[in-house]
Amino acid sequence: MKQSERQRGSILLLTAVLLPILIAMVGLAIDTAHLYAQQIRLQNAADAAVLAAAKEYSQGNTNYGNFGNQFLAEDYGKMPAIDSHFNYLIETDQSGDSYMTLACSDDVELFFLKIMPGIGDTTTVAVASKAIIDTTVSDGNPFPNLITFSGTMLDIERHPPQSFYTGDIVATSNSANKPNHKLYTDKTETTETKVITDTSYSIEAFQDDTIKPLLKDSSRVYTIPSDNEHIYASNQISYMVDSLHKDVMYYNAWNPGDIHIDKAIPGSEEPIYIVIENTGAPELIIEDTYSSKDYQSGYRPYVVSYLGTGQLKVRGNGKFQGIIYAPNAQVLINQNPTSFYGSIVAKNVYVQGQGTYAYHQYDKVQGSMSSGNSGSGSGFGSGGTVRLVPLDYPKTEN
Repeated sequence: MKQSERQRGSILLLTAVLLPILIAMVGLAIDTAHLYAQQIRLQNAADAAVLAAAKEYSQGNTNYGNFGNQFLAEDYGKMPAIDSHFNYLIETDQSGDSYMTLACSDDVELFFLKIMPGIGDTTTVAVASKAIIDTTVSDGNPFPNLITFSGTMLDIERHPPQSFYTGDIVATSNSANKPNHKLYTDKTETTETKVITDTSYSIEAFQDDTIKPLLKDSSRVYTIPSDNEHIYASNQISYMVDSLHKDVMYYNAWNPGDIHIDKAIPGSEEPIYIVIENTGAPELIIEDTYSSKDYQSGYRPYVVSYLGTGQLKVRGNGKFQGIIYAPNAQVLINQNPTSFYGSIVAKNVYVQGQGTYAYHQYDKVQGSMSSGNSGSGSGFGSGGTVRLVPLDYPKTEN
């Protein structure tokens, strides 16, 4: 009996010793998760604020800080404390690039740990965000035509027609094979789309002048590491843009998977580049990502560049804004139906199924696209483009 009483006493003593420790561990876990969530909210708000302020700065607005603070307070739910040394700080490096940095913090209330001696009722979370301001203005769509081809363009002839074209269609070679039937802008068949020849136009220059330099900028490139990986805009591309702050996806695989454009990425800056470099036959699947209203409100265009010599298949039943570029390959479009806004540039272009294809130029301010049949587009960002970069960017080499 005495031994049993001693055991009960030991258990009570052990419980008395361990219970505060267990409570502290549970409290630590709950408060740590809460602090982490608040830090993520504050980081997202700071990212939005510095991008908004940098954009206003690039356009000459001297009240860019106040503009950024509106985003900061709205996204976070209240106005955090801003570090006086990094209050939308503008810096310029030796190459002439400008950067804006914002640092802010907030005192977050603790739930359980505040009962522990010496900790207090709150603890501080701090974040920082940095954006590069590119004051060089580039054309939103560098191609002046709806379709440009050097080899063959084939549209499956149907009566009545099921594919319609608004914009110039240009063959860059006198020996190119043009469609052998009339192409129209709409179902009324009253306005014909002409296919002209312009041998002065080079479709390879975009690869040398734009794509290859982009791939050399490691701060912008996200490489897909494996073969046969299916790419989704709602997954890998969103992760690349939102978490890694990159805008160039590079996919070099012998056996590429499908690329699903299943999400519209909001923004008004540079397009999102998808560069495929292989000898396989990738498929671009366009899914319905925009409503007719949302489509005009500033989503980032996609520039899909296939640098191989095989075939890029395009299918689906959605809307696409941007550029399909395959200078040495065949683009096979088999959609039913589709709405395409931008430019198609390839060696061979084969169109079948139902579709509406219209040349569009990207608007400077909103990042949307405005109709037109000429290449006199206004480009991205009035005054320049902005994007997030790591805090240590650009890295200096010893």
